[in-house]
Order: sequence, then C-alpha cells, then structure tokens
Amino acid sequence: MIRTACSHCGRKIEAGDQYSGHTIACPKCEYPVVMPGEVRGPRPDSPTQMPRRERPNDARGWSVGDWLGIVFRVWLAVLVLGLIVGVPLALMMVAIHTGR
Repeated sequence: MIRTACSHCGRKIEAGDQYSGHTIACPKCEYPVVMPGEVRGPRPDSPTQMPRRERPNDARGWSVGDWLGIVFRVWLAVLVLGLIVGVPLALMMVAIHTGR
C-alpha cells in the first residue's frame, strides 16, 4: 500500500502498489497526484475508473466544505469592513454630539 498526500488540497491518499510511480486523480479535488516509487509496468486503469468516495455535492458540484469556506470568507469581509467603517463613524458621532 502506497501512502501520500495531495499537494493541492492536502487529502491523504492510499493506493495499491500497482500505482507506484503513476499519476492518479485526487479523490477529493481531482488534482493530478504522482504516487511515490518506481513505475512497475503499465498502469492498471485510468483515474476515472478508480473508485472514489462519494461526497455530498450541490448542483454545482460544490461540497459542504466549499460552502463553509465561502461563508467564512464573506463573514470575515463583513466583519473587517464593519470595523473599518464603523469605528471611525462611531468616533465622529461622539465628537459631533459632544461638540453641541
């Protein structure tokens, strides 16, 4: 059994010894991964025929993790924008109110 990790998404990959030295598709992101070792003959099958674990996807092919990443980035952008705009605005309001 050969073990490696995808350089694109970091997913741990295990494959049989017959894939030594061959390039396979990552089961998570489908990025090409070269399995360590020397080539031991013809490749047993193509990456599209390799069994992959199913993951829940929506109609666009995005997983739950993809959506969570997007939601987190939007939340972070709103938070940063709120701090950049909100703090100076609050300080100006206090200055205007105390100036009267």
